[in-house]
Amino acid sequence: MSDITPLSTSYSCDCLQQWSHLKHFFQDLQLSLWNSHMKEIEGYFGTGVVSYFIFLRWLVFLNIPLFVLPFSFVFIPQLAYQQSSSGTVFEAIDFITGSGWFTNTELYYGYYTNNSIPSAIGPDYDMPIAYLFTFGGCFILGIIILLLSLSKAYTQTYQEGSGRFRRFSSKLFSSWHYGVIDPSTAILKHKSIFTELQEVLADVKRQGSKSSVRNLVKKFGLRIISNLVALLLVAGSGYLVYYVANIGYNQILQSVNGKEITALVQLAVPATISLLNNVIPFGFTVIAYFEKYSKPRHELVATVIRTVLLTGTNLVVMIVTLMRRLTCDFKQFESASCRGTCWETVLGQEFYRLILIDFVFLMLNPFFKEFLRRIIGQYLPCCQILGKPEFNVAYNVLELVYSQALCWIGTFYAPMLAVYAVVKLILLFYIRKISLINNCRPSIRPYRTAKNNVLFSFLLFVTYMISLSFIVVCVIMVRPSIECGPFRGKVRMYTIVSELVAKAPPASKEILSYLTSTWLILGIIALLALFIYYFRTTARARKGMIRVLNRQLETERTDKRFLLDFLQNAAEDTEMDEEDDDVYDENENVLEDVSLVSQDDGYV
Repeated sequence: MSDITPLSTSYSCDCLQQWSHLKHFFQDLQLSLWNSHMKEIEGYFGTGVVSYFIFLRWLVFLNIPLFVLPFSFVFIPQLAYQQSSSGTVFEAIDFITGSGWFTNTELYYGYYTNNSIPSAIGPDYDMPIAYLFTFGGCFILGIIILLLSLSKAYTQTYQEGSGRFRRFSSKLFSSWHYGVIDPSTAILKHKSIFTELQEVLADVKRQGSKSSVRNLVKKFGLRIISNLVALLLVAGSGYLVYYVANIGYNQILQSVNGKEITALVQLAVPATISLLNNVIPFGFTVIAYFEKYSKPRHELVATVIRTVLLTGTNLVVMIVTLMRRLTCDFKQFESASCRGTCWETVLGQEFYRLILIDFVFLMLNPFFKEFLRRIIGQYLPCCQILGKPEFNVAYNVLELVYSQALCWIGTFYAPMLAVYAVVKLILLFYIRKISLINNCRPSIRPYRTAKNNVLFSFLLFVTYMISLSFIVVCVIMVRPSIECGPFRGKVRMYTIVSELVAKAPPASKEILSYLTSTWLILGIIALLALFIYYFRTTARARKGMIRVLNRQLETERTDKRFLLDFLQNAAEDTEMDEEDDDVYDENENVLEDVSLVSQDDGYV
């Protein structure tokens, strides 16, 4: 037994060491990607703008597991079982619409088999189980990654926001990198430190300003009107999407019955949504400008909330309209139209087109919003007041969040859609960077980065949970298509889990029944609630202790300043007394000399 314990300890240490090396490898890989570009952007435009590009780079790595896992456990087994043999001739328009030749390929949900794939080395490969558990693992991994990212961003914000003096001293004395030897890099670092100091000083200046009651009432009334205008814009956008979607999906239903559908009709809904998502946020920016927010972050939050409401409304209207048109209830399920409709594939095609059209608009935005404005402001004398535009961090981040939401929802119905998302993000990085350097100017009102990172991470997490909720609802409540996909013929997608449990051995059933029992779940919830209460109480106590220690530091700082002033005054008084003593001694010596001289001359 004594021989086994060191071996097990050594094995666990080796595993931890290997895991640490692997984690550091991926961290270094993430930081090394586009590192020189990040330094250049930070030097010229500050930490606020570079946070967008860091966020984009992080999304690239976030999408890699979403591609690797389905590719390994779903795509390759299906390809080995049955290679795609679409009877349709490939046309160039198919790449744009995602239909035609692509319909009966591994790109979409409907092509995957519901059979078990024979294996020569072990049990058969159950494709429905693999499909559901692979994407379930992807989504659970996504929750873990996003929670860790949100926690890290919040910790950074708390560290930078706590303390009245540390943020000045840390940026003033600890910002310079002494390993910089390249002159161009040193210039960029100088500009980066200068911009960061601007951000901190601007924040302190805004905190010291106060508004009168009249101005507060004026701002309150103006913001009520602006919010009503924003809600009207969102409602009008949603109605337009609903109107176009009804026309388009009627054509899709007719195509199921044998009629042709044009590419223009297929692209109508994605083009309408992308156009609205790119035009209306400009109005939100104008509204936020007239609201006269004292802090750029408040303007950022207002624009973010309105834009999220817009994009979410458009997307929900499109999905609900499509699901109402293409899914069938139990009474209609045996009809010919329901048998011929694979609503999962149609939904996957719709998200394919949304991602493609969204990428087209992302490429055109820098040209119309940045390049043309720079040209007009530079070469037209009447428009020189425009100048170069600022890089709109809020709008561009929301574009990324919207694109990521399309990827999360669409990947379940088009497993290889994550490849398009990764390629799109990589191309978007270079397009945005080139346009930023050549067409934009640094922000006049710089703002801090840490709080914005928390906002972006929280927004991405909320978007992820909403996207995941839609997929969970479809798995639990919506009946799968009857003639396509790995869940064909099932009442619900999740019923394969019940069938898997029914085939399990009795001991496994008992363990699973115990793990899913109501009392155990309630006990776990109660235990988690106690942990939350404990950690919250501890955090509150530590915050109180931090405040006490900060007051002690300020008191000690005041006492030290008083002692230094006292010692300096005492030293000055001592020097003055010594000077007076020296003068007195000199006078006495002079008097003695005069007395001696007088005696020598005979004077008494």
